[in-house]
Amino acid sequence: VPLGIDFDSEGAENIKRSIGEKIVHTSITVCLIGEDTHKSKWVDCELKKSRNKGNRIIAVALRKVERAVLPEVVREENLTFYPWDPQKLRTLIIGEVSLR
Repeated sequence: VPLGIDFDSEGAENIKRSIGEKIVHTSITVCLIGEDTHKSKWVDCELKKSRNKGNRIIAVALRKVERAVLPEVVREENLTFYPWDPQKLRTLIIGEVSLR
């Protein structure tokens, strides 16, 4: 999402629509979580659209992030918060894709 675009602005509606159109074509959503991710209305929007579609959501810490406040959907769904590990992330994604 472009920096400086307010989530509640008129201009944001096109971005929200575009996000929704892209999520329709996915089965997995990876949420990279940093210290301020939980503050982003954009992240909340993407995760809610993903959850409503039935996507598997994988919550992964950004490199060097050991603790973080988790986004609302991650907390509500009691999702595992994985530490940064590209190999583990690859395994999670491949495992999910092979199940579908």
